[in-house]
Amino acid sequence: MGKGMEKLIYVHVVRLGKSFKKGVTDSGYADATNDWYVIKQRKDGSEMIRVFEDVDQLNHLGPALLDTCCEVIGSCIYVIGGLSVMCRRPYEIGGDEGSGQIRFLDTRNPKDGWRTCFAFPFTLSGCESVVIDNRWLYLFGGNRRDGCFPPKPWAYAVNVDDNKAIKDRVREIAQPGNSVYAPLFSAYLSSGILVAYMSVEGTLYGLDCMNNVWSEYQNDLPYSAAELVNCTTAVFDGILYIYDSDNMTLTSYDIYNKKELYVVGLPHSFGSGLDYAVELIVLSKDRFCIIQDMNGDVSNELILYYTRFSISYDTPEPSVVLEEDKSFHVLGCRLLNVVAVDPHSDVASTSSSISRSN
Repeated sequence: MGKGMEKLIYVHVVRLGKSFKKGVTDSGYADATNDWYVIKQRKDGSEMIRVFEDVDQLNHLGPALLDTCCEVIGSCIYVIGGLSVMCRRPYEIGGDEGSGQIRFLDTRNPKDGWRTCFAFPFTLSGCESVVIDNRWLYLFGGNRRDGCFPPKPWAYAVNVDDNKAIKDRVREIAQPGNSVYAPLFSAYLSSGILVAYMSVEGTLYGLDCMNNVWSEYQNDLPYSAAELVNCTTAVFDGILYIYDSDNMTLTSYDIYNKKELYVVGLPHSFGSGLDYAVELIVLSKDRFCIIQDMNGDVSNELILYYTRFSISYDTPEPSVVLEEDKSFHVLGCRLLNVVAVDPHSDVASTSSSISRSN
């Protein structure tokens, strides 16, 4: 991907309502709504603009949703499940309030609004997801309020093509090992194998998606589960990237060939100085973006710290170049999800005509 073709970064937030009162815990949630922004990356300076504000929120009749999961397939943004903002203590009161729906917005026709392509018979929030073959959503873990623990089945695969019969759209996925928890990270390899790292066992498992059969893929990753849990990971084109904000390093590991590629030291001047990353976004094999968030000095202000950099591997010691480092300030919002969209997809080609307001 050339430097002139940057991914768009969509930011999903909950916008606090008029009931917000400074200094009052959890105020502003009773009349909150879901909302969207996009970070448009440009060589002359990136900008963050509001989008979709004239579209009904998520096709959800109740209060705004928290703890959602997001994916992009083609021209559609998918939002999976979510917990009602009224469930501030979900395990104590109102824990079943929320959504089990998979909703999508076709950005080619955003005024058609959010539509539901599938609905589980229970609330689903905070799950992990991965896209397979641009049509299957594999959903792991999360808070699945159907009264089953350990969950049965362990995970689901849902085909987003709603023209198919229900029996052809849902697959039940058994757990690969002894752990009932979601994988720490998962990714689809072009060989037709989905890989999932189970931190309790410290093992990378592979799923034959065609036959729905797990097998052990690798049990000797050169990183402990404790190391990986405390880092931010992303997988791009079969390469696992590990961002360690404590030691300021970015490690790349080739999952296909099972070998470490590089450990690159990052300048401590990068980012906001926060000790965690909300998202590590891989723009290409040598260009990256780190997004972090925190509340601002204003009581209802969200600050997104955005750092984009490139790495040159042509020298004996890889060198890092900071391309852009800035912050975006948004009043009245709390961050939910960050998702990157390839500029060649329909989402990117149509988003610029959706909205221009802040």
